[in-house]
Amino acid sequence: MSKLHTALNSEITRLARREVRQAVTPLLAAIRKLKDGSARLKAEIEALKSGRAQAGARPAVAVSDAELKAARFSGRLIRKLRTRLGLTAAEMAKLMGVSSFSVFAWEGGRIRPRQESQKALIALRKLNKRDVRKMVKEGKSL
Repeated sequence: MSKLHTALNSEITRLARREVRQAVTPLLAAIRKLKDGSARLKAEIEALKSGRAQAGARPAVAVSDAELKAARFSGRLIRKLRTRLGLTAAEMAKLMGVSSFSVFAWEGGRIRPRQESQKALIALRKLNKRDVRKMVKEGKSL
């Protein structure tokens, strides 16, 4: 009798685990999606908070799509802009929200800036040295 009892008990346990696994797997996937969405929303909120804090005295520079399309970007022009504004590569990178290695790569001609960075470069072209120095001193970005 004990062999039959053990066999039935192990089979019931196996089937129960299988059913639980089938019920839990979609729930775990849903939890993962919710956590990802929550993290994304938290990051968005922080970006909006920091943007609101930085928006106070920043010069408003709008870049139109026509300006973006007409603009030329070469490593030499980017370096010239940076030196005209008296910026180091790290300062320019911080202003634009990219890494300093990106600035070096743009200046070296190895890669082209992405569209957001191109807009930031056009906006930098419109600013004078005093405004840029003030933004760097206050730790603001475009």
